[in-house]
Amino acid sequence: TKKAFVEKYIKENFDSFFTDAVSGSGEVVKGGTGTFKQGLDAAMEATYTKPLVRDSLGETLQHAVAKHPLLQHIVPFVRTPMNILDDALIRIPGLNLLSAEFRAARREGGEAWARAQAKLTVGSAFCGVAAMLCLSGRITGSAPKDKATRDALLATGWRPNSIHVGGKYISYSRIEP
Repeated sequence: TKKAFVEKYIKENFDSFFTDAVSGSGEVVKGGTGTFKQGLDAAMEATYTKPLVRDSLGETLQHAVAKHPLLQHIVPFVRTPMNILDDALIRIPGLNLLSAEFRAARREGGEAWARAQAKLTVGSAFCGVAAMLCLSGRITGSAPKDKATRDALLATGWRPNSIHVGGKYISYSRIEP
């Protein structure tokens, strides 16, 4: 009967729906653990919850907080802030050398090293464009502290903490979290 066929099919194939996966090339991977791990790694990276790099400053701080519970009142969160900091450092030329992830990727080589280099390349391009826009006056910073200088600059139409686009200044001062 149809019902018996469906029950038999589900019984024989149920586990494969949750363990088999499709690789990037389209082939079915039995057990699917590699694909699941890649998905989990991507999710943890996107939410800044991946484990801290072994022997890094972040891991040392995390162990210190775990060992001394009173520190939890001073530093209640370690992993996420350290991952955010490391994610920024890996993208900034020169400061990337301070990144535990960058150093670990260099030791590991392969795909990890290629990803680290890609992050640095994109960060370098972003820093270059930002520097060019700052030097050309298209991105402004804070206003001068001296009242006379500040007032004279504001009288020209200049605006602090803004991006100059199409003859208008668009403020970015409230963009931070």
